[in-house]
Amino acid sequence: MSIESLIPCVLTNRIEETRAFYLEHFGLELTWDSEHYIGFRSRDAKRPFQLAFRAPHPGEPTFAGGLSYAFEVADVDKEHARLTREGVRVLGAPKDNPWGDRSFVVLDPNGVGLYVNQPIPVAAEMAAFVRS
Repeated sequence: MSIESLIPCVLTNRIEETRAFYLEHFGLELTWDSEHYIGFRSRDAKRPFQLAFRAPHPGEPTFAGGLSYAFEVADVDKEHARLTREGVRVLGAPKDNPWGDRSFVVLDPNGVGLYVNQPIPVAAEMAAFVRS
C-alpha cells in the first residue's frame, strides 16, 4: 500500500468550540467548515499537516481520550507564555526531555493532548534509540 496522506479525525460534539480553538490559538487554516465537520491544514509549516473533526453518526461514540498530537515549534517557551496568556489549559511548564525535546502539553476542547515541543540535543543515555 502506498499511503498518499494521513488526516487524523476526532469524533466530537464540540465542533464550534474546536473550530474557535484551532483558529485562535494555533492559526490553522480551514479546508472545510460545516456544522458537522471541520478540516484544518497548517500554514507555512516545514512539514505540512491536516486535522479533522466531525460529529458522530447516530450510535457512534465520541472521542473518549488517549490521543496526543505533537506540534513542533521554533520557540517552546515563547509559545508556552502566549498560550498561557490566552487562557489555554496548559498542563505544566516547559521541560527538557532526554529523548531530545523541550516540551509542554495543552488540552484542546475535546481533551486531545497537544504536545508542543522544540528539538534539543538527545541525551547520551537515549542516543542508542535514535533511528535516522
